[in-house]
Amino acid sequence: MKGFTPVFENILDQGSILVQSQPTMDIDEGLYKSAFEASRNPEIKMVIWVCYQHIPMELVKILKDMGLDYNAISHKIWFIDMISDIMGLIDQEENITFCSNPTDYSCIMRTIDEKIDKFGKCLIIIDSLNGISSYDQSERFIKIIRNLNNKVSQKR
Repeated sequence: MKGFTPVFENILDQGSILVQSQPTMDIDEGLYKSAFEASRNPEIKMVIWVCYQHIPMELVKILKDMGLDYNAISHKIWFIDMISDIMGLIDQEENITFCSNPTDYSCIMRTIDEKIDKFGKCLIIIDSLNGISSYDQSERFIKIIRNLNNKVSQKR
């Protein structure tokens, strides 16, 4: 993308941060490319992608359609799928945790805890904050983001 500055450039220098933007095709493409590049950083051991916008297999297809070599990084991406179960689309994959519904925050937190404990430094992407907020009350949504931010800070 011409003139694009990677969203996650020097991300490890920033500590715990929350990046949000309005969804557009350019923003989505930039997010995907940035996540791909960040996953290649040897300090980031795992990318944890919380899926509210696309199911994991759609996301993999998008990455491949963009010309990104998903197979080269597939071992460093773990998906937390928040939407497949309610759509009846669950298909067992090795790198996916399926949560029972979009507001199953204990599933998100448990999976993130497990992956951080196992791998160390992780990049956590929630692909659609609007997705979370459309399924739940804003107070609960804000609470999960705060808890996630605190957990990331505690685990360094």
